[in-house]
Amino acid sequence: MSQSGSPANFSFITGSCAYLNPGLENKDGIRYRDDTSIFYSMSRTTADFMLWLGDNWYLDEIETRTPAGLRAKAERQRSSPLLRRLSAAMPEYAIWDDHDYGPNNAGAEFQLKQESRRIFMDTWKRNPYYGRDNEGVFTHFHHEDALFVLLDCRWWRTGEGRWDFLPGRFPGLGALPNPGKRMFGRQQMDWLKELLLRDKSAFKIIVNGSQMLNPLAKGDCLIHFPTEYAELLGFIYSNNIEGVIFLSGDRHFSEITGLRRKDSYPLYDITVSSLTADTDRPDGRERNNPYRLAGSLIPEHNYAQFRFTGEGKDRALTVSFRNRLGKEFYYWSIRADELKNKRR
Repeated sequence: MSQSGSPANFSFITGSCAYLNPGLENKDGIRYRDDTSIFYSMSRTTADFMLWLGDNWYLDEIETRTPAGLRAKAERQRSSPLLRRLSAAMPEYAIWDDHDYGPNNAGAEFQLKQESRRIFMDTWKRNPYYGRDNEGVFTHFHHEDALFVLLDCRWWRTGEGRWDFLPGRFPGLGALPNPGKRMFGRQQMDWLKELLLRDKSAFKIIVNGSQMLNPLAKGDCLIHFPTEYAELLGFIYSNNIEGVIFLSGDRHFSEITGLRRKDSYPLYDITVSSLTADTDRPDGRERNNPYRLAGSLIPEHNYAQFRFTGEGKDRALTVSFRNRLGKEFYYWSIRADELKNKRR
């Protein structure tokens, strides 16, 4: 806090999808680019901390077969001089996604998940704690007037590849959400609800490896886990939880998704991807996604800086997307009072 008792200005940088094996191809024949200068630019950015959004390294399939393979990749990636420069410049927090957890699309079934969890804890020592009862890696922390909720979208994940909805058992009921598809699991969902109910922070940044709001996402997104999607968004609405901003990675392009809600403030999901892994562009229905904020699509290597500035009614969050040289692509800003409910 500042001397006036108001929250001080601060910032952090963030990004996802970091690949550091130049010239190699993965099993799908995708060649990853070898320009890693973005990490140098990030280390020179003035920020209070770095927040890694998952796919923080890319496990090859053979590396996911043994504990030694899992650990060797993590240690090799984190020993890179560029990443050591970044970690020396600022504290680091992290979540994981499938490629630094286990095999592609891995979830609860991954047999080496406990070993992967131990590697995560050994690597990301700044995280305050790691799940509950020796399961998962979810955690949270505060910085000034912001709550950071770091979710685990892999440990309890079930139903990958199953239908989002199932036919109703009785005529006229139509399709019902598939209860077998879970991204977060009961334990984590209950923890998240308890945290949101008691916390009064002006900004509540909910961080996840997969996107949260994009209704047209063809891949990983909470929208494809409709039971939990309805439960979480319904809980936020019915309990008048204010200040929520979602932050996600994974997609190999950046964008901001906006979801307007009746009698409440809009929800936003800020996706930041990718750092050095191959970039992509949305196609099909996603190409002209009406839920994407105009100008926010960035299909190039990028990272983002979040700044929290001002006092009182002027307290605001500004997001600046930057290229590998640190130059700004796009920025977006929202005031804290725009994240408050119209109804009481």
